[in-house]
Amino acid sequence: MPRPMLILANSLLVLLLIVAPAGAAQPADTQALVRVALPAGPDAVRSLAQAPLEVLAAETLPQAYVLARADQRGLDWLKDKGYAVDLLDGDAAGATYLMVDLAGALAGRERPGVELYNDGVRAVRRLEAGRTVTLDKGAWLLEQPLRWVDRQPLRMSESITPLPMVQQIINQVTNSRLLPYVNELSGETPATIMGQPYTIATRYTYSGVPVQKAVTYMVERLQRLGLNVTTHTWNANNPPNVIAEKPGLDPNAGVVIIGGHLDSTASGSPSTLAPGADDNGSGSVAVLVAAEILSHYNFDATLRFVLFTGEEQGLYGSSAYAALVQNQDIRGVLNMDMIAWDGQGGPDMDVHSRSSVPNNTNLANLFIDVVSAYQLPLTPVRYDNGTGASDHAPFWSYNIPAILAIENYNADAGVPRDFNAYYHTVNDRAQYFNNNYFRTMAQASLATFAHMGGLRTNCYWADLNCSGQVDAQDITRAASAWLAQNGQWTYSPLYDLDSDGHVDVVDIQRFAAEWGSNGS
Repeated sequence: MPRPMLILANSLLVLLLIVAPAGAAQPADTQALVRVALPAGPDAVRSLAQAPLEVLAAETLPQAYVLARADQRGLDWLKDKGYAVDLLDGDAAGATYLMVDLAGALAGRERPGVELYNDGVRAVRRLEAGRTVTLDKGAWLLEQPLRWVDRQPLRMSESITPLPMVQQIINQVTNSRLLPYVNELSGETPATIMGQPYTIATRYTYSGVPVQKAVTYMVERLQRLGLNVTTHTWNANNPPNVIAEKPGLDPNAGVVIIGGHLDSTASGSPSTLAPGADDNGSGSVAVLVAAEILSHYNFDATLRFVLFTGEEQGLYGSSAYAALVQNQDIRGVLNMDMIAWDGQGGPDMDVHSRSSVPNNTNLANLFIDVVSAYQLPLTPVRYDNGTGASDHAPFWSYNIPAILAIENYNADAGVPRDFNAYYHTVNDRAQYFNNNYFRTMAQASLATFAHMGGLRTNCYWADLNCSGQVDAQDITRAASAWLAQNGQWTYSPLYDLDSDGHVDVVDIQRFAAEWGSNGS
């Protein structure tokens, strides 16, 4: 049906649906997609999320509104409460909708389906039944209804005071540590997997053996850190998510997550070639390096390092994982997706947030404040109506604060957008990275995550597990790093007491001399 006729038909139908007497017979499965204007107030989204509706999106621009699927009961509820309602689709039962971003780098792309709504910031399109859609950073499916869950806020101070231990963490994030992993993960150099060399030419979710090799690559490197490593199967025919966990010291401090998607795609034949160095080898490697560095430190909160699969097909892995953990005490999620491209010599970058999620703006501000406090050469810009096209977005559906750190996808004030010119092509390779920008983005993310987790800085230096006394576990932990060199995954400056770049017998002896001490 042509769009003008569709709009006219929908307008007539909304009149019939909303003004019909309460007792009028309606088909049991009749549903409508409606745009509901949000009144001012902090509980506006909560009220709709707890109403007899399926809230599919909560947007703030150009004015605050939600998109909801509603049956007759829901429409009656909206009418009784006095909401301003616009009908977008009068036959929404079983329909699939695509949300299109009209502000970012991919706004000009042609999209499938029939356009139902366009406000200059977002557009909504109804897809044909059974239509397979190619997704990207400019479009996402509206599939997960919002479930309102009251949550404990992340523990954060009002302002960031630079901590020497966080600066120590930042200093460990180097190009020499990041780039070899990227080269292995994107097929530039062979990786050792299960003891054998293997070239990862693609990490496409449906590639079979190659993407499973990438999963194993990450599992092996996370397991050697002594973390609790599990996989989460969201579809028996597809590669699982990978989760590594470091328990926190305070059971009341909740869980914080740092993550990124492991899978890749490219035009042409992604099952055979999709290097995905920036999208998202860069974010995946930053997760791995975060686990390597932070596993040596102590935190109040439990840390989770998560690598998602199925992102390029529709956020499948992260959507399933967010649903799995929705009732857990998740305090915040930091998602890194495409953090290595800077063709203009930046240092502009975007922080995507969602102001309708309680405490989400505070989390975004934490990232910005960390960049400022540690004087990192980045210019972060916060977007409160952020994109729903990456793995942070499914957590919003469960009221979990989540942010996306990404290169300059949006055109910021006075700065043109600077999105990867090789996005979703076979030329998304590490040779096109701005290595300094990549390093700084990873540094900012790790430092932010350290603050999210509540880094313990008051433990006695020899009490490595922060138990209150130097014991056998501390000595064993230091001894396990013997001969480790600066930059290796086994190395930490926490064990290199004389700061000579390696852990030797002199360092181990100093720990042994503290046996039984509590630092007093």
